[in-house]
Amino acid sequence: QPPFEKPCYRITTTTDRILECSEDHPILWSTPKFGTTKRSEGRKFKKQTKFVETKDIKVGDQIAIIDKIDFYGNKKMWNPRFIGWLIGDGSYGGNKTPVLSGCDDEITSFVENNFDVVVEKQYTTKTGKQYKEIRIKNIYKELEKLGIRGQSKLKKTLPLEIHSYLKEDICELLGGIFDTDGCVHYTKGMLYIDLTSASFDLLNEIRFLLQKIGIHCNIRKIKCKIGDDSKDKNDWYVLYITDI
Repeated sequence: QPPFEKPCYRITTTTDRILECSEDHPILWSTPKFGTTKRSEGRKFKKQTKFVETKDIKVGDQIAIIDKIDFYGNKKMWNPRFIGWLIGDGSYGGNKTPVLSGCDDEITSFVENNFDVVVEKQYTTKTGKQYKEIRIKNIYKELEKLGIRGQSKLKKTLPLEIHSYLKEDICELLGGIFDTDGCVHYTKGMLYIDLTSASFDLLNEIRFLLQKIGIHCNIRKIKCKIGDDSKDKNDWYVLYITDI
């Protein structure tokens, strides 16, 4: 259609999703509705679902969110689980040799056994684990192919063309990120899965990738409280999975 002007709206959902569209764009809308078919059956719960124009959406209305986008490419990713670890706990900014830090024995053992590495720093933590900073040689070309070479902490992104990769590789990549920056915990009898990062943009990429698989989540901002013993100087973000 030729360009023309007409009123547009922004819809923000309770899960922080934003949709911007013209006033007459159709939106799948639903609402609980009670009805009675027979007197003996009493009052029954029904759900009314239909398409309405954007201008008719009101605060409190329910609109549909796609459950999942089960469509993937056939491109193979180089070491996707490892790339997930590197995005989570790695440092590969500038032209320096990438470094992976952590105290997970399974991760550090895999890296030491499968790459050309130098352990630059090592010590025992208060919980008895072995913390290591491992410099990994000869992988910059692979990072460049993925489009993440030289990215610093706040500028980290997922690999370019992420949607062109195999579903299995995408799941491995996400698994690696949760291995390093994720947390599973119980609070008041509820199970929570969290992912923490200093970069909102990175978590937002991960959020949409999770939704593609069919996992829904939210992101909240944590304000920094600078105290005498605080190591955090900036705000950070937490992605938390609320989907059953």
